[in-house]
Amino acid sequence: MKNTIECINCKEENPLYRLTCLKCNSFLRSRIYNINLFQTIAELFESPVSTFKNIIYSDHKNFIIWLTILMSIKFALISFQVKNIFTEGKYSITVLFTSSFSSLLIFAAFLILIALLITILNYVLGLKTRFKDNYSIYIYSFVPQIISLIILFPVEIALYREYWFTFNPSPFVIKPTVTYFLFAIEGIMIAWSLLLLIFATYAQSRNKLYSTLVGLIIGLAYFLTIILTL
Repeated sequence: MKNTIECINCKEENPLYRLTCLKCNSFLRSRIYNINLFQTIAELFESPVSTFKNIIYSDHKNFIIWLTILMSIKFALISFQVKNIFTEGKYSITVLFTSSFSSLLIFAAFLILIALLITILNYVLGLKTRFKDNYSIYIYSFVPQIISLIILFPVEIALYREYWFTFNPSPFVIKPTVTYFLFAIEGIMIAWSLLLLIFATYAQSRNKLYSTLVGLIIGLAYFLTIILTL
């Protein structure tokens, strides 16, 4: 399995991320210095594979730390909510804020481990990729979850306050129609993130079966990580 760039000057095959040819040092593509956050998010709707390639090509992986922090907050919210569904609101809202730092470490460790394992697996399969590229494309795959955090979370808090977390009483009892609608949107965002994980892997591998399997495994590992933190 390989996804390379062929030099038009000497016909040497180079790894996808290369800017210049390993053999003759000719330029292989246009240089991309930085990632434009809002443009990148918009293009994830239109052409996700090309967008992930641009992230790989970018010299500076902008906004990675901020995206990781925001996604860690979303991870904490999901973990806290799932925890309270099974414990009937045993945990207070105060615990949510005190657990934010640990959630940051857990999610960051999860994504670092995933990016490292995929980098190693790609190498074993004959695909040369870089850790920083894999980490970048996978954190950008969680952008739908971050959008959900920024847009939906304030609405959920305004409608349900602490009951969105404690389930005592359940949001489905307080406002059933609205709750089903909000959970449907959350489900769509999760499905979109899962699809982006597949597209991100495909941008590196150009193998549909491999990309689908890796994307599904990362998604499954994400939910298992949530369950293990309960």
